Order: sequence, then C-alpha cells, then structure tokens
Amino acid sequence: MSSYRRDLVSRATRNEFRSLATDMTVRLVAEAWQNHNFAPVPEDELAYDDTSVRRVTIAPMR
Repeated sequence: MSSYRRDLVSRATRNEFRSLATDMTVRLVAEAWQNHNFAPVPEDELAYDDTSVRRVTIAPMR
C-alpha cells in the first residue's frame, strides 16, 4: 500500500492564497491606522531595509 497522498490543493495555490490573504489583512490594518490620522512614512524616508510586509507597512506610521 502506498503512503503517497495527493494534496487536495496544490502547494502553489496554497502559497498564492496565503500571500493574497496576508496582503488583504495588511491593507485593512493600514487603512485602520490611516482612518485615525496616522500616515505611512514614504518609502524613500524609511531608515531601514526590511522584507516584512507587516513591519514595512504598519510600523512606520507617523
């Protein structure tokens, strides 16, 4: 008997869905901050390099 089990959803589809869900959540959080008059720092004024979407979008609010 084979132990191979086929995924119902491909790895590529799961990764794409995860990426879209993360972007959606980050956008909603950023909008909530902006609705309370916190504006994001422009990218050219950021004092650090970071690859985290959440930290880059949310942390540099003024």
